[in-house]
Amino acid sequence: MPATTQIISMRQQRRLRARNHPAGCLGLLVAVLLSLLLALVGIFGPLVYSNITQNLPSVEEIPGLIEAPNGLLLRPTRLYDREGQHVLLELQNPAARDRQYLRLEVGDDGSQRRLPEDLINATLAASDPNFWEHSGFSTQGLFDGTPPTLAQRLVSDLLLEDESPSLRRAIRERLLAAQLTRTYGREKVLEWYLNSANYGRLAYGADAAALLYFAKPATDLDLAEAAILAGVADDPGLNPFDAPQSTLERQKRVLQDMLRFRLTSPQAAASAAQQNIHFRPIERPGQALQITDLEANIAPGFAQMALEQLENYIPRSRLERGGLNILTTLDYDLQQQAQCAAAEQLARLEPTQVSSSVEGAGDCDAALLLPRLQTPQPIGNLQANLVITEPQTGQILAMLDQSPDGSQAASMLAHPTGSLGTPFIYLTAFTRGLSPASLVWDIPAQPGEPEWSNFDGEYRGPMRSRIALANDYLMPAEKLLAQIGKGNIWRTAEQFGLSTPANAAGNSSLTLFRPMNLVEISQAYGVLANQGILAGHAFSLLSGEQDGSAAQNQIPAPIQPATVLRVEDSTGKIWLDRSTWQTRPIISPELTYLMTDVLSDETARWPSLGHPNPLEIGRPVAAKIGQTPDSSSNWVIGYTPDLLIGVWLGQAEPPASLVEGAQGTLPQATAGLWHAITQYAHQKLPSQNWPVPKGVTNLKVCDPSGMLPTKDCPKIAEEVFLSGNEPIQTDRLYRSTPINRKSGRLATIFTPLDLVEQRPYLIVPPEAAEWAKQEGFATPPEVYDTLPSSIPSQRDVHISSPQAFAILRGQTPISGTVAVKNLDFFRLQAGQGLNPQAWLQIGEDHTQTVTDGLLGEWDTSKLNGVYALQLIAVQDDQSVVRDTILVTIDNQPPEIELGSPFQGEVISTSERPSMVLWVEVSDDLGVARVEFYLDDDLLATFVQPPYGISWNCIPGEHTLRVLAVDQAGNTSDETVRFSVE
Repeated sequence: MPATTQIISMRQQRRLRARNHPAGCLGLLVAVLLSLLLALVGIFGPLVYSNITQNLPSVEEIPGLIEAPNGLLLRPTRLYDREGQHVLLELQNPAARDRQYLRLEVGDDGSQRRLPEDLINATLAASDPNFWEHSGFSTQGLFDGTPPTLAQRLVSDLLLEDESPSLRRAIRERLLAAQLTRTYGREKVLEWYLNSANYGRLAYGADAAALLYFAKPATDLDLAEAAILAGVADDPGLNPFDAPQSTLERQKRVLQDMLRFRLTSPQAAASAAQQNIHFRPIERPGQALQITDLEANIAPGFAQMALEQLENYIPRSRLERGGLNILTTLDYDLQQQAQCAAAEQLARLEPTQVSSSVEGAGDCDAALLLPRLQTPQPIGNLQANLVITEPQTGQILAMLDQSPDGSQAASMLAHPTGSLGTPFIYLTAFTRGLSPASLVWDIPAQPGEPEWSNFDGEYRGPMRSRIALANDYLMPAEKLLAQIGKGNIWRTAEQFGLSTPANAAGNSSLTLFRPMNLVEISQAYGVLANQGILAGHAFSLLSGEQDGSAAQNQIPAPIQPATVLRVEDSTGKIWLDRSTWQTRPIISPELTYLMTDVLSDETARWPSLGHPNPLEIGRPVAAKIGQTPDSSSNWVIGYTPDLLIGVWLGQAEPPASLVEGAQGTLPQATAGLWHAITQYAHQKLPSQNWPVPKGVTNLKVCDPSGMLPTKDCPKIAEEVFLSGNEPIQTDRLYRSTPINRKSGRLATIFTPLDLVEQRPYLIVPPEAAEWAKQEGFATPPEVYDTLPSSIPSQRDVHISSPQAFAILRGQTPISGTVAVKNLDFFRLQAGQGLNPQAWLQIGEDHTQTVTDGLLGEWDTSKLNGVYALQLIAVQDDQSVVRDTILVTIDNQPPEIELGSPFQGEVISTSERPSMVLWVEVSDDLGVARVEFYLDDDLLATFVQPPYGISWNCIPGEHTLRVLAVDQAGNTSDETVRFSVE
């Protein structure tokens, strides 16, 4: 036996070896680290736990959601009209509306409807094999976000549905799952899951799924059918209707799992695997469930839009689970009337259609307001869309919107806009100085221009922009488009919420915009109805979806039409209140008023529509027709200060050619439907007009030039202008000219007075000369009456300089001869016009004869126009000898009106690799030449119009100087600065 000293020595040696052994060092390190970890947990553990459990929902909420008989989710989500009186839509599959709550055991209410054992076993085998062993949660799936237990699925779907996937959410989910299982027991968890699981196609709960897919209650399911439902619950998208083959493959795997976990016998599994399954027949196998397949579907497109907007606040899965009441903006009465009136109008056009109204709507008062179709033509495959909005709030009050195949709401289907976009061309022109009074020419396309024509193939010559826009004349819009440029017009339209792809054709007003849906274009017109202000609901992106750069730049959320007022559950708890709306100024009230004044001008529309016409409703209303050349897409959008009504009528798939007469019938029918709905919607509303902004003035102008009237103006009209943009020049389009009615020449002082008559002429520009000739417009003669040959020439009294018909300006010397005998005196005098009514003496009387010398000096610097210059010699016997010539005085420089580019314009080479630099130059007598200087270098010289040249855009800052010289030598110049990117 070792001695005491030996024992102590051995202990010391073991301790020394332990200290020097690596394992001992590692153990010491682990001990230290564990101590530190425990210390950190002690310090930070409460903080972490507090963060995880902060605002943790209570599991006591679940019985109130899914426990029969009053569980909130046992009742489908319903969309109501704005008064909450009529159900528009139920988010529940119609085949499952008789679903029952099933229990594991006999319920407290005595219900004997129990969950079938095969369904229980199949569900556990497929989704939670260890259900009876674990505490309600599993550590599996902690980092991938999948809930591996039934309790976790309940918690994830019902309590944490609005939380984004994260480790924190996964931990919270497991805490709640354990608490749920501990509080209510596994049996209740299983019962709740099977009564609330999502089985696809808006079927929630096993009984709903059994009714939907097998047309039988869940209590009657056999093993094969139960295995199918168990597989569908794991992936609702792979259901018997949407993925039948995948469903059967999944069924086989569920049966194998049941065998593996001994939840069925081999014989039963084999029999179920070979069983021929009979599914409930559906109308469109293989196609996804559409909103039009649901019950109480009054306005499917409207309901779809409302649900899409709600997804910005409430997940779609939560909306579909049920228990919510959604109060929408839809006016039930207006919706009913829109539907029945449209049905009646289509029945008139399509012989296979039957006029009908919505059940329960009673008599269709709106249909009684439909104007008679003068030449009805049977047309097939027709479709009508309609929307009614409140511009001040952006709320949609009615929407007629079912597509032929039910695949998409028709109001959301895009159609060619045709001429519906022309107001944005004119509005862009208004921002650049033009006005409703501005002169435009409705004439055929010139060589080099796109070969477009008016819808009726006729041309009407000069007119105000007001008349061109109100009557939907295409050619003036085409010319404005070429002058302004599509990029500038697109920028205007984008302010109204209209997006246009950069690769759009845009070479015509008919193809300037991409196809649009009725809601989109109606919202843009709603800005005009609301005096330049866009109203509606601004929807922000859900958390985690917002782009970082967008957030940094604080891009405002787009404003959309409002469809939802409030969301609440059956207990009255408000989930969302959208009864207020947002507004955003788009354009000035003054510009808006100019456009509205044009579109609401009834008399301006009479040339094309006649009087009365469907766009007249007995109160102020602005309206715009939109059409395509083949009449396959027909629009009318009109508005008052209270409401906006938009109508589209056409064919979903236009044929190669419409039936004869349809091109006149469809626009007429579209306007008629708009007329009926607009009149009905305003029956109980007082008549209102739009207020005139302070920055708008009224002025009488000559029609159609839009300039200040003269005595020759054939018609005077009152027009509206932006303050400071009124015309300051007099009309030059019409000119009254004295004519020798016998010779047809321009009358002069030599024309006998009894042969002189005043004739008015339309002075057309060169590009309109051919049109004027074809239309039979007379042009002023260019030849003057001269000295009659019967009157002998006066050799002793004559003017030698200036010569007859010379053009003068400034200080002008007059030379000639006065060599009569017995001269008392001679004088020079001038009178304005070809036949002066008054004479002005030039200088003083002279008593000395002159031979080929200076007779006097004439200061013409303050004169303009045609003058008669007369030399009078008076002899001692008071006899008079005269010599008269006609001259033209021009002290007025030519006028230059810049066309393209405009001052400060920024041109993108991606949109316009080349452009036409052009101006309009006018002069009272004639332009001698026009010179273009680009960056101080002479670019081009023109001696006749048009004054324009094509130029390949070069990036950088540029200066264009235009110099104009008239026949008298007067000059004027204009400079414009622009840049190219």
